[in-house]
Amino acid sequence: MNELPSNRREDKNLCGTRINHFKVIGSNEEKIGHNRVWLCKCDCGRITYVRHSELLTGRAKSCGCFNITT
Repeated sequence: MNELPSNRREDKNLCGTRINHFKVIGSNEEKIGHNRVWLCKCDCGRITYVRHSELLTGRAKSCGCFNITT
């Protein structure tokens, strides 16, 4: 059985990190597809789950509130 490298992006702990309009406040043990899901608090105050890959690529910028205000 092949072991995955320990420096995989999925292994990075993002708790406490600010990405776009999100602050990562926790993780969820469940995954959506192959992606870890993070519990994030948006600048507007809403708490939502965001996929790991969408945080790192910048695809997820806010909970949706940013789209309404622009």
